[in-house]
Amino acid sequence: VLAEQEPKVSDFQRAANWMDLFRERDFKQNHPWHYINLPYNAEGLPSVAPARPDNAVWAINESRATLASAKAGDFLRAEALRYLLHIVGDLHQPLHAVSRFSLALPDGDQGGNLWKIGNDDGTLHWFWDNGAGWLPRIDIHDQTEWKKTVPPLAAALVAEFPPETFAARGESDPMVWARESYALAVEVVYRGIQENETPNAEYLATAHPAVKRRLVLAGYRLAELLEGAL
Repeated sequence: VLAEQEPKVSDFQRAANWMDLFRERDFKQNHPWHYINLPYNAEGLPSVAPARPDNAVWAINESRATLASAKAGDFLRAEALRYLLHIVGDLHQPLHAVSRFSLALPDGDQGGNLWKIGNDDGTLHWFWDNGAGWLPRIDIHDQTEWKKTVPPLAAALVAEFPPETFAARGESDPMVWARESYALAVEVVYRGIQENETPNAEYLATAHPAVKRRLVLAGYRLAELLEGAL
């Protein structure tokens, strides 16, 4: 029954959203693999909760090992590939690597998921998942729309940010990627905006370049990871 209900994707682009397709069906087992909530103690609370051990960094390391293993078999390696396609990108989104603790939210804001903003996007996390408003909205279930939108967007970003742009492109430790995202969250995402406030032009002028750079860097690192594991 599960095999019949499993989201089926046959192209590389939509396979990157395979984990989200499962989540839409209330499959919760690997939900924590989308993020690592490194604690940001913004208001000096006496103590804050650490990140849970089953997180995005752990999932990348496990999936990379499975993909590289000849003993794993085609099914497990295909599953690991889908995890990597998704989680490497997630980990380069700043709010997938942080939880902000405050007096108002002493248990953390769940990577901005509890931080409301004043527009239709609802939360700061969702806003950044959508490239701080820079990324086009497309239907992941529409293969024609994907093929029309994603390749030219990727080509434009690579032209703007060629590989030599990133001195740290070759860094292969996903915990380092997570700490980069954490630093960006503290220095950019949470600055210049208050809860229930609509992001202004000054905020977007800082956010959009950061979004572009993280997208491209994630792509380069994913390519190197896959080339090393396959």
